[in-house]
Amino acid sequence: MTDFDLSDDLLIVESETPDDVIILGQTVTASGVLVNLATGGAIWLEGLGAPINPALIVAQMPGTSTLT
Repeated sequence: MTDFDLSDDLLIVESETPDDVIILGQTVTASGVLVNLATGGAIWLEGLGAPINPALIVAQMPGTSTLT
C-alpha cells in the first residue's frame, strides 16, 4: 500500500477467524513498514517511518461490513 495515512485510514483485514488477526511484529525499513500478522499474511505500508498503532487494524468476516 502506497498511500496509507495514519490520521485518516484503517486497515481492514477479512478473515474467517477475525480474533486471530493479531500483529506478530512490524519491521521498519528505509522505505516503509512491514506488518506481519498471526494469520500468516503481511501488509507492506510504503513510505511510513514508524510502526503503526495496532488499533488501526480492523478484522471482519468476509462479506460483512463494519464501517458505515
